[in-house]
Amino acid sequence: VDLVRLEGGASEHCGNRPVSVAVRSKMIDQLHDIVASDPRIFNPEHYATINGIVFEILVLAALQRPASAWRLLQGTRALDSGARVQRRSVVETVALASIASEQFTFRRVGYLYNSCRPEVVTTCEPMVLYRNYHDDYPVIDGFFVVDGHPGGTSGAEQQRGAPQRTVVLLQVTLAREHPTDTNKLMLLMKALRAQFSNWEDFTRNAQWEMIYFLPNKTEKMRNRQRCSIPRGMEGDAGHKNAHEFWNTKVRQYQKSVDETVLFVRALLPER
Repeated sequence: VDLVRLEGGASEHCGNRPVSVAVRSKMIDQLHDIVASDPRIFNPEHYATINGIVFEILVLAALQRPASAWRLLQGTRALDSGARVQRRSVVETVALASIASEQFTFRRVGYLYNSCRPEVVTTCEPMVLYRNYHDDYPVIDGFFVVDGHPGGTSGAEQQRGAPQRTVVLLQVTLAREHPTDTNKLMLLMKALRAQFSNWEDFTRNAQWEMIYFLPNKTEKMRNRQRCSIPRGMEGDAGHKNAHEFWNTKVRQYQKSVDETVLFVRALLPER
C-alpha cells in the first residue's frame, strides 16, 4: 500500500508525493485501531458477506509478512479424525522455519480463476500464495505448496526420488462449520488442472492439508469438516473418488484469529 497526498478533486498517478513517515505511521496506527475494534469483523453473529470478505482480505494479507504469518500459523490445531496421534501441520514443521529469515512469506502472490478456461495458464510453483480472484471460487480462498512433508520422507521414497510436497489449502470463514460437497471439490480440481499446466506432475504423491481460519469469538471447530455426495450421485465413480480423497488424503486444521493479531504489519514497510 502506497499512501500519497491528493488535493481536492485530484486523481492518483505515479507522480503523487508520498506522505511523510510520521503521517504514514499515524495512519497505519489508526487503521490498526479500526480493524481491531470493529465488532463486525470478529463477531460471529455478523455473517454478512461483506464482513466475511474483509476478514478474508485481512488474513490473506497478514500471511504475506513473516512477522504476522508466525502469529497466524503457529498453533494450528488438528481437527479430530479419530486417529490416536494427530500429526502437526507442515506450516509449523517446515514452512515457518523456511521463512524465518525472509522479508516476505511467499515468493509472490498469484490469482486463481474460477473457470475451466482460465485467463492465464501458468505453472504452479512452491511458496507462492495463490488466492481466489472471484468470490465464488469453489472450496478454498487460496493455497500454497510447501516443498516438504510434516513427517519427513521414508527411505523408500528418497530412493525413488519421490517429490516431498504438501499442498496447503486455505479457507477463511466466520462460521463454526464449513462443509462442502463433491461437486465443488471436483470443480476445484478441474479449475486447478486447467490453470496450471504442470498440476498433475507437480502434485503427484503430494500430501494435502486444509487450514480453516476463524475469528476467536466464533465457536471453535472440533471435528473434520464434511464433504458430502449430492443426492442422486452416490453411485457416480467421480463423486465417490472425490469423497474418498477428501476423507483419506486431506488433513484438516483450525486456527482461531484474535484481535491482537497485527494485520496491518502486512502494510508496514520493512525497517
